[in-house]
Amino acid sequence: MPASLVWLLLWAVVSALGASMPKSPKVVGPPALSITNPALLGYAPVTRQDKDKPLYDLLCFTDGRKAIATNHWWVPATRPPSSIGKNYLVQLPYIYNLVGSGMEVYYPWVKGMGNIVQNMLNEFGASWVVSAADSSSYCVSNADELTATFSWGDSMRSTIVRGSPYVTAEYKNAEVKLNTGIGIKSVTADGAEAECNGAPLTGQTFTVRMQGDEEWMVFT
Repeated sequence: MPASLVWLLLWAVVSALGASMPKSPKVVGPPALSITNPALLGYAPVTRQDKDKPLYDLLCFTDGRKAIATNHWWVPATRPPSSIGKNYLVQLPYIYNLVGSGMEVYYPWVKGMGNIVQNMLNEFGASWVVSAADSSSYCVSNADELTATFSWGDSMRSTIVRGSPYVTAEYKNAEVKLNTGIGIKSVTADGAEAECNGAPLTGQTFTVRMQGDEEWMVFT
């Protein structure tokens, strides 16, 4: 039998089967619950204005994407200041507050009251204020589920890593500024005791003992 005739017969059989097969039923979904603006029905809408509106000029992603600040963990840093003047990023073991000249780093302590457990901050201020001289504003230059990088122009950059015990800052042609609101009891520079008299210190590894029970190591 010629090949062309075989293909013709197969096509005829397939066509006959297709003609005899029932058509698929049309699937109809449930009707929409509502297509009316909830605000018109008396429900309080979620506003994106004033203090609730992210400051989109604080988004400066290096890959050029125009990210929309929604409910990402780093979004508080892109909002206007809250009623207490701070927008905390709670990423334990530290709590951060981004400011124009740098970032405040708090080491919280846990307080339990019945069924309530709270992270408490030192009433005297941040453990550290990490900043660069002459820096005035920051923006989010990169972010994902685990990290967020904040840039203060070309002078300073810091990547916050969720759950990391390290606080990092990278400087470029800028003066490093480290301040504390707690108070310092003693400092060692490369293992040697140093005077806490405001004089410049040199070294690569510093151990700083704070008032209270905090002890930090600073690596340069």
